[in-house]
Amino acid sequence: LSDHPIAYWRLNEPSGSAIAYDYVGGYNGTYGSDTTNGLPGVPFAGAAGELGVAMDSSDSSSNAIGHVSTPGINLTTNSVTLVCWVYSFASQVNPSGLVFLRDSANVNVFGSQVGGGQTFDYTWGNNSATYNYASPLVVPINTWCLTALAITPSNATLYFFDSQTSGSAVNGVTNALQSFAAGFALGADNQAITSNRTFNGKMDEVAVFNYTMSASQLQQLYAAATTVPVTVNPNPTNIVFSATNNLLYLKWPVDHIGWQLQAQTNKTSVGISTNWANYNPSTGTNQVAIPINLTNGTVFYRLIYAP
Repeated sequence: LSDHPIAYWRLNEPSGSAIAYDYVGGYNGTYGSDTTNGLPGVPFAGAAGELGVAMDSSDSSSNAIGHVSTPGINLTTNSVTLVCWVYSFASQVNPSGLVFLRDSANVNVFGSQVGGGQTFDYTWGNNSATYNYASPLVVPINTWCLTALAITPSNATLYFFDSQTSGSAVNGVTNALQSFAAGFALGADNQAITSNRTFNGKMDEVAVFNYTMSASQLQQLYAAATTVPVTVNPNPTNIVFSATNNLLYLKWPVDHIGWQLQAQTNKTSVGISTNWANYNPSTGTNQVAIPINLTNGTVFYRLIYAP
């Protein structure tokens, strides 16, 4: 939520739920009657009980019973990011929508999808240069994977992250403005009536951002979900020091990683004062090596913690 999505469907409602709640914008969606919610979702590090929803790929994608439908959003843009976690049960037969919108006139047609053979693909503006883009990214089977489609006026970047690898691919094509008024199909290309385009798998944690996210922002999203939070000891501790080869080594307990090392340098006639300054980088470690400068009068060090 710190990245400020405009819509966020967690898809973590228990089995039998009818409403897919939007935790940000109020764009509550509807579970199709043939979806199966309440299934095990993304196994977030340090948490338990996350739920996800399975789409029914045996249903025709011309109806809404095999996926999640959302209301329209009052937005027209070509700078946006669509994010979701996916878990494929098997290789997709046809291009299957993930976070996908197709209006009845086939004018506003866009979103992320998994193509036949598990390639991570996309469509924007119903432009053949987008849906025919030869994406080199392959979505794994039986593995939770974070996917993202980041659109700018001049290109599109596809991202995926899983426990084994990550990747991205850029398609340098001009992207027209698209309206979000028709609403998304989560887990399907909902009006492609010529073939079944419902995703064969589970989905979780779907978000829409009305700006183009960077690679580092998306990496942080993935890391936040998969990295066990470190509990920082808030109690004061001692700094242990040693000196070797003109280097001063400072060390503190591992459970104090997150504390900030500060220093001040003064004349010997002054002693310790209030002119503390952060020594960086130090919050991500529990030891530093500092060159010894014999011209300094006195140097003091301390650790502070600001949760």
